[in-house]
Amino acid sequence: MYKLIVIGLMCFTISSCSSLIYSPSIGLPVNPLKKGDVDIQGAFELFPETAPNEVMKKTTSGASLQIGYGFSDKNSLNLKGWISSTGEGRGGISLHLISQLKKFESARLYIIPKIGVALSAFSSGIGFELPLVYQYSFNSDFSAFGGFGAVYGAETSDSELWGWGVTSHLGVGIKLSENLRLHTELTGVYQNNQFDDVSHFIISPTIGLGYTFKKRK
Repeated sequence: MYKLIVIGLMCFTISSCSSLIYSPSIGLPVNPLKKGDVDIQGAFELFPETAPNEVMKKTTSGASLQIGYGFSDKNSLNLKGWISSTGEGRGGISLHLISQLKKFESARLYIIPKIGVALSAFSSGIGFELPLVYQYSFNSDFSAFGGFGAVYGAETSDSELWGWGVTSHLGVGIKLSENLRLHTELTGVYQNNQFDDVSHFIISPTIGLGYTFKKRK
């Protein structure tokens, strides 16, 4: 599955078990984190299902929490967790690096390797994603981004339950104050379940708030 590493994740389960869910969103802040900054994001998301065939076109509502730390002005490490709102005990956790490849006058190019684990009461899966993302800043308070990624995932207990996919990422961030921001994302996922030989395209929207604790100089 993954989709996450986030790298992301894209795990697949057998048809008799509950499908896993994953969070494909990136959660880019409006401006890059500086060294020593700590960023917290909470969001409402519609998480893609992974399998079986009859549920792969569906999304499941839930919440996510992401915590990021700026190791330098170009690199931040982010830990993310998510859970379904349906009370089924399905969720997951991922780790992703936001690494700036190139800086332009009003834009930045990132590579964002992600790895994640999806969990349920019956199964678990691991997945990876590697997207390239371009972020443009209209000013210091408003930015937008877009990008594409490749994903892979598999159930941990059965090597035959695996899949791959392609992601598209679109997002907007608006600063509400010096530290607080509103962010929204729209992630498209083409995922292919190799075990069942089925593929689908899913839209996964996200909306939430972020707050950056800036390191004092």
